[in-house]
Amino acid sequence: NPDIPFKVAGNLDENFEIPQNIPSNLEFVGFKKGCELDKFYMQSRIIVVPSKWYEGFPNVIVRGMLIKKPVITTSIGAMQSIINHKENGLLVSPGNAIELAKAIQSLYWDSKTCTEYGLNGFNKANSLYSRERIYTDLSQIYLQAQKNAATKK
Repeated sequence: NPDIPFKVAGNLDENFEIPQNIPSNLEFVGFKKGCELDKFYMQSRIIVVPSKWYEGFPNVIVRGMLIKKPVITTSIGAMQSIINHKENGLLVSPGNAIELAKAIQSLYWDSKTCTEYGLNGFNKANSLYSRERIYTDLSQIYLQAQKNAATKK
């Protein structure tokens, strides 16, 4: 949809040349990190991660959730365990451009659902993926490993 602005952040492969005839609503903004990346996300309505690969744990998704943005991603790998379809974002089939376009269009024009999914994602990210939660879980793993090692002696 030419009425929806798209901004693509990240490094481009050195062999990739941006076509001359890209749509006027598409902008490549280059690599961003830290506060600059946070600002970029905050100015977005939706975070879209259309990966066709089995990602280990894509931080971009959790980062988007922590700033209350809905996420559209593919239904493979870790992405489908982080995003609950129609709860904190939308899942689409990998490589299905038509399905991705429909998901973006339906969510982009529905600010109420964007807000709802964003809040749900924020709550999930804070309860499962916050630094404090990861620290607590990792500490418990270490304590259990120490107990297991002590009982084997």
